[in-house]
Amino acid sequence: MRKMRQRKRMSVLGAQGIFFLILFFVFADFNGSAQAQHTFVLQPSGEARALPENMMGFNAATAFYEDLIEDSSKIELTKILCPTVLRFPGGSIANYYQWETGMIKIPVKENSSAYTRMMSRVAFYTRRRHPAGIFIEKMTLFSRNVGAEVLLVPNLETSSIARQVAWFKSMKAQGIVPRYIELGNEFWVAMLNDPNVIEKFPNVNSAMKTMKAYLAGVQPYLPEEARIAVQGAASDFYTLRPSGGPHSLIRRMFDWDRGLENAPWFDAITIHLYPRPEFVMARGAVSKLPENVDRVFPAAMARVDAGLDRMVEAIKRRNPGKEIWITEWNPNHIRFSLENRDPGLTGMMIHLTARMFLAFLRHPEITVSNFHMLSFNGQVHSVFSPEGGKYAMTGPGVVIKWFHQAARGPALYQKIRILGANRIPGRGLIREESYLDFEAGLFEREDRFTLISQNAGRTPVRIDLASLLDGEKVQEIEFFTTPDLMKNHLRSPEIKKITPSSVFQAPALSLIRVIW
Repeated sequence: MRKMRQRKRMSVLGAQGIFFLILFFVFADFNGSAQAQHTFVLQPSGEARALPENMMGFNAATAFYEDLIEDSSKIELTKILCPTVLRFPGGSIANYYQWETGMIKIPVKENSSAYTRMMSRVAFYTRRRHPAGIFIEKMTLFSRNVGAEVLLVPNLETSSIARQVAWFKSMKAQGIVPRYIELGNEFWVAMLNDPNVIEKFPNVNSAMKTMKAYLAGVQPYLPEEARIAVQGAASDFYTLRPSGGPHSLIRRMFDWDRGLENAPWFDAITIHLYPRPEFVMARGAVSKLPENVDRVFPAAMARVDAGLDRMVEAIKRRNPGKEIWITEWNPNHIRFSLENRDPGLTGMMIHLTARMFLAFLRHPEITVSNFHMLSFNGQVHSVFSPEGGKYAMTGPGVVIKWFHQAARGPALYQKIRILGANRIPGRGLIREESYLDFEAGLFEREDRFTLISQNAGRTPVRIDLASLLDGEKVQEIEFFTTPDLMKNHLRSPEIKKITPSSVFQAPALSLIRVIW
């Protein structure tokens, strides 16, 4: 039917040139150009599903690194981002958190690894910044004030079972034991080849015994609806090589995942996703930016898209029936901050953030996702940045806000089929990886529909929503573009609006939110 209408318009144009003006406005893009474009038709795919009630939030380790829970202005700012779950105490620091003092203490021995020594300096910094300590009671209050729950990571490395039992007993007396329990953090890293940590966690079997023993101790104090997660390593996200390949950490991750038992005493497997460019392309890729951004961008997009799908399928195959908690993720790798490398909150990072959200939402098994981090310092993992005594939302912060607002429960999610979209090869280290140049997801919440779509291609395209609207009228369309993928968006890109319509143009390298 569309082709018939197009032929009719062409014949009219041939007969009366004046109709050219009409066609100009029908096909004009946001900037007023009248270029011929492909049309992508968006259709529902399968049945809509209910999203988990506490699916999206943050790693809140910034309670130790910044003034998060002491600054009342952070409550209102965090509310804007609509998190439903906040992870505490955080990542590696959770394995050294002393609940009695609210302090992080990381012992250093003569043979300690460079990573342990560095994290010990980080711990010293947190004690100096927060000499009174950071406690679960205040974190719980902060979380409740922003409409979120705490996801707790107890200390299974440097605190005894008896001390952790005493903590849970204290929390139960106050009515603040969290429902979400993640049993330790990244034992598979073993603090990057620290012999003292490896001695405690030499392999996945010993680590699972430790997790199970601590769980048995605190179990009597958990809520009936508590959900328990053990640690996975997400090796399939990083490699396809047999035995993990030459990288020692990846080999340990590979062995860890394949040795992880599928036992009934836990509900979920927790993983962390950081698509570090060195694991997506050959070493040295980052040092060549921005000159090679046109190579790095598709390789990274393909990894967070196809690599995520591959990893989920591997976990489902080895550990059927388990939820997947992504309790840390960020396109900017955690080691950027540890190595004092700041690639910026770039347009590329913004698009990777959006695609990771859309990839997570494909999989009902993913029930928790914590962006790293809830940071206000304007650095490599920030959602806000300082501005004249106040705070401005960063580019990634806008994307996170859109997804969090749409998914805040109770909400339904509808997968979208995009007719006309093209699959782009990543051409990175894993040659099979690719991604769609256009992707979208549809949310329904309180009789309001929100479509979030991403044009990750270099050309504008026309979007047809008629199949999604079911007779409803679009109320609002807003978008922003990132034409320079290496621009640092410490402030949100300019968000523009257009006249609501069921057919509109998506500019190149843009993110669009449609509401009806």
